[in-house]
Amino acid sequence: FEEIFVLDGEGRVIISSDPNQVGKWKNDKSYFLNGLKNPSVQYFVYSSSKQTPSIVVATPLERVVSSKKYVLAGRVGLDNLSEVMLERTGLGNTGETYLVNRSNIIVSAPMTEPSNYNYRKTVYSQGVKNCLGKKDGQGIYLDYRNVEVLGVYRWVEEKQVCLLAEIDKEEVIAELRKLNWINIGLLFVLFVITLIASGYV
Repeated sequence: FEEIFVLDGEGRVIISSDPNQVGKWKNDKSYFLNGLKNPSVQYFVYSSSKQTPSIVVATPLERVVSSKKYVLAGRVGLDNLSEVMLERTGLGNTGETYLVNRSNIIVSAPMTEPSNYNYRKTVYSQGVKNCLGKKDGQGIYLDYRNVEVLGVYRWVEEKQVCLLAEIDKEEVIAELRKLNWINIGLLFVLFVITLIASGYV
């Protein structure tokens, strides 16, 4: 948790592990509204004060004596999530996976900025546009670097986020060319073996 805080029934922060947050109003946040009634999780909330997205978990608190309601909330950072998303096994030299929230913000550090990412990068690629329209698919399109990629995208409803996996088109083409040359070489070897077996050589 990056921050643990308590809100009163009106949505004002009355106690926080970050003193700068005390007194601020969160009455329009869905984690507060939902947290008044039931334990809830709000994924990839963008904090304007911290200027980073995070996950906020909240649960109702009640004072039996006065029947006042409070909400206990905790803000979870995304550093570990970024580390997982940057795992590159099997993704070649240019492949990467990343998450984009409903505000078009990349919420896991992209490959181009693995450290000191400021979580302000908005992306509007065709893959992201389709995915935020709650469509799953794949295709060739320009990514957030304006580079042509082969991409696959999935809308994750329960997290309200897009998951994208992309690799540069040029790398895919290079691998296909390499594979073609390997196939040609194998065919030539098989041809020679066939000639030898047939007694022509």
